[in-house]
Amino acid sequence: MRFKFDFNGLWHFQIDPDDLGVDQEWYLRENYQYIEEKFEAPVPGCWETIDPELADYKGTGWYFKEFLLPHEFERKKVNLCFDGVNYAIDVYLDGELLGSHEGGFTPFSFDVTSISVEEPHYLVLKVHNDMNFSGIHRGVYLEFYDWIYMEEYQITTEIDWKQEAVPRLGKIVVKTYFRNTMKWDLEQATLLLKITHDKALISMQKRDFNVQHENSRLLTTTIQIPKDSLHLWSPEEPYLYDLTLQVKNNEGVMFELIEEQVGIREFKQKEEELFLNGQKFEMNGVAQQFEHLDFGLSLPKEILIKKLKSLKSDGINTIRLIHHPADQFSLNMMDRLGFAVVEEIGLVDKSKEESQQLIKDMIMRDRNHPCIFSWNLQRDDDPLRSFNLEIQNKWYSDFKEIKIV
Repeated sequence: MRFKFDFNGLWHFQIDPDDLGVDQEWYLRENYQYIEEKFEAPVPGCWETIDPELADYKGTGWYFKEFLLPHEFERKKVNLCFDGVNYAIDVYLDGELLGSHEGGFTPFSFDVTSISVEEPHYLVLKVHNDMNFSGIHRGVYLEFYDWIYMEEYQITTEIDWKQEAVPRLGKIVVKTYFRNTMKWDLEQATLLLKITHDKALISMQKRDFNVQHENSRLLTTTIQIPKDSLHLWSPEEPYLYDLTLQVKNNEGVMFELIEEQVGIREFKQKEEELFLNGQKFEMNGVAQQFEHLDFGLSLPKEILIKKLKSLKSDGINTIRLIHHPADQFSLNMMDRLGFAVVEEIGLVDKSKEESQQLIKDMIMRDRNHPCIFSWNLQRDDDPLRSFNLEIQNKWYSDFKEIKIV
């Protein structure tokens, strides 16, 4: 089973306007006492909102956290996970550099499987940003999971039409990627997929499978939704099913449990027109950034929900997320409230390789959301769209069944 050890809450924080922290080895526990008086920074949060003197600060900031792990997490695989840090980060654990990352709105992680449960640990994060809304604005946590695990999963939907705009059958196609890092084979494991709505069972599929040692396995499972239980997702009627993926070994011990929302819908582009579920889709949209003067990029849930409901009451059915992807809670709410979403990511001053990685991270994270029907890959500094076309040609065959690129 997967477990999370959450680091959200207050961290110690200090700015470093002269970039002295690395030379002075601020990442070492014994040097913490020599750092000047520090702030308390909420995580998730942006440092501009901590104190009035930081409101206009741009540059480098350091986060400090000491922690001790419970013994029940021993002998697990462990990743240190970040949902979003704006913008560039160096991660130090117990005085050693784990790695670095650039890009403020996509998730990343580091393997820390060797971490001990016998002693306290010292986590230090050096963050640099020259723009607005800096810092650890999304969640940070350790994720513990078994040595045989589900590496990723992909959900797509299909509709069989009796005639135009009259559905006959719905299909939910689930691709699950399993990884066995053990020295022995996984035999007679079971994957159980359930589709429910309001806790009522609609459909179920069971698969038995094996995974060879130190190897991977892809399973593709199709679940059919009969006509009498079929409801299509749209902004007017954002009907969602609940999908549960449960995985057990041959002794009946569950080692994975995944729960997702699924909306069955079909977006198609015909020449210059967009169709949803066989009918022409008239967009009434806005370009939106979910930012707040008092909270930066870390909006409280109640403020976000109020904003989305206000857009809905104004007749908005389409949102373009300008410059960066939203967080998972925001996308879940757009699934539930019914918005068609165009998602994009800022790529200014990025190399081709960096851009490709950021786009891939965004797509892999968000591809299962029914609200997202398109990704905008246009760079603001690429008026001829040459980069956009290159990426589209490279990846179109991989992603054309999921969204419009």
